[in-house]
Amino acid sequence: MMLHYRREQDPIWKEGAERLVDALADLAIDKGSYAYYSPSAWLANKSSTEDMGINDRFNGAHVTFVIPGLVHVYKDTGYEPAATLADKLIRYTLDEIDYFNADGSFAPETPGGGSAHFHQHSVAILAMVEYAHAVGDTDLLDLMKLAYEYGKSSADTTLGYFPATIISGGTDDRCEFSSVADMIAIGLKLTEAGYGDYYDDIDRWVRNGLAEGQLTQQRADLIEAQAGRFPDVTPDPTFETADNVIDRNIGAFYGWDVGTLPGKAGVNEWGNAITQDATGNGARAIYYVWDHALRKTGTQLRVNLLFNRASQWADVHSYIPYEGRVDVKMKEACELSVRIPEWVTPVQVSCEINDISHTLGWDGRYAVVGAVNINDVVKMTFPISERVEVATIGGQQYTLTIKGSDVVNIDPPGQYCPLYQREHMREDKAPMKTKTRFVSDKTIFNW
Repeated sequence: MMLHYRREQDPIWKEGAERLVDALADLAIDKGSYAYYSPSAWLANKSSTEDMGINDRFNGAHVTFVIPGLVHVYKDTGYEPAATLADKLIRYTLDEIDYFNADGSFAPETPGGGSAHFHQHSVAILAMVEYAHAVGDTDLLDLMKLAYEYGKSSADTTLGYFPATIISGGTDDRCEFSSVADMIAIGLKLTEAGYGDYYDDIDRWVRNGLAEGQLTQQRADLIEAQAGRFPDVTPDPTFETADNVIDRNIGAFYGWDVGTLPGKAGVNEWGNAITQDATGNGARAIYYVWDHALRKTGTQLRVNLLFNRASQWADVHSYIPYEGRVDVKMKEACELSVRIPEWVTPVQVSCEINDISHTLGWDGRYAVVGAVNINDVVKMTFPISERVEVATIGGQQYTLTIKGSDVVNIDPPGQYCPLYQREHMREDKAPMKTKTRFVSDKTIFNW
């Protein structure tokens, strides 16, 4: 509704959204300083007074799924009841069911012990970052930054492999894909809010976890070829189908990346399901990355992420990981800065404008090109090479071959439809193609 309202400014969307906010508030069990849904956010029933979150934080924390919509209504319309309800749901999550500890660590789903579900916590972090930024709650942003860092500490941050659950004394050997998408979104939003510089995290996780998590035609062909190796499953006709499954899921994201389960080879295993929440979260993460890759403020244009990106201000052509090169073709005159990834040092970067050598300035990780004109082509080059790292992921040791930020090989490989088999990326010449791209003249969502 808020996306339609931004585009069309038709009051029907504003009025409808505010009515939904009122209905959500009416369904809540309001305790004054906090609110929740009974018996859960999925099964809200005002005649029930049972608080599932008291003994089951997993169900209790589902209230955080409601918060982002409330925040968008508040930001776009100023409707105070939306912010009030969001705050009460947050107070319930933090103060009543203690879903996060004071140091940002994830509380277990059952009070007193057990495992902490990663995706459920990352959903909550993302919701609270959205709210805190909207209302200027710096204390909440501080806590959520700690929670984000805690999430990173339990993960392999090269692949963006986040355990499905964090267990006392260890972690799960599966990665739920929605956690990858959540953590990409959180890192971008914390960076935008000025609470760190997480663009290198994002670059790694997009090039590896996000990219490998999508069912492409190439991987679909591999699954088709290996279909006979998978165990037979009889679908439940109530909610399952075996009709044209592979083709119907091209473009979707898997649900889990399987780790050290018996009989499996490891982290780069094709997961046991495609779940459409993962597809929704993955698609949203792609948009967030596309949006944050460039930022234009006044006359200043910053390139934050070195991915191919067309815009009304400039087109970015990235040759990574084949070559250490990025070209920025200007469509407007502006002051240009380009963020250089962590595996490059400033002295290694060369710059040309229209094939003429240009001296760069530096602002942290940003190469400051300075004033450029319409139709200028800014070419930046730097070395890129392979390195080998050994990582323990999900309790098993792997050898990773990495080029820039891209994992181009993993050993041992997966038994079924292995991931990170990217021999083509080890070439030193980027393959080129001609494409016509749509360029929007406005952004409908930019935070």
